[in-house]
Amino acid sequence: MGICCPHPDQADDVGRRWSTVLDGPVRVSAADPYAPGDAPLDQVARAAAELADRGSAWIVLDCVGYTERMRRAAAAATGRPVLLARSLAVRLAAEVATAHHRPGDPS
Repeated sequence: MGICCPHPDQADDVGRRWSTVLDGPVRVSAADPYAPGDAPLDQVARAAAELADRGSAWIVLDCVGYTERMRRAAAAATGRPVLLARSLAVRLAAEVATAHHRPGDPS
């Protein structure tokens, strides 16, 4: 698994966190989603390509600042599946919200 985080100083912590829930190697690379202009697209593509070159079969963009455009840039650069943390969080929240709602119950 390859994980992109926003800043190189976060890499060790992010790697440890993901290693507790995943079997196999976890690789981490940094790409700043908040850089000006199109720089984030280039940074994410480079970081994802580095992770893929190091053997990552999947890439996770692990920050809510990463966008769908960045996910597409990473996927195009690697040809690998790329998961976007904020999309996963929204889908999980929607699933939880609908699982607890029964028709006729107040929201």
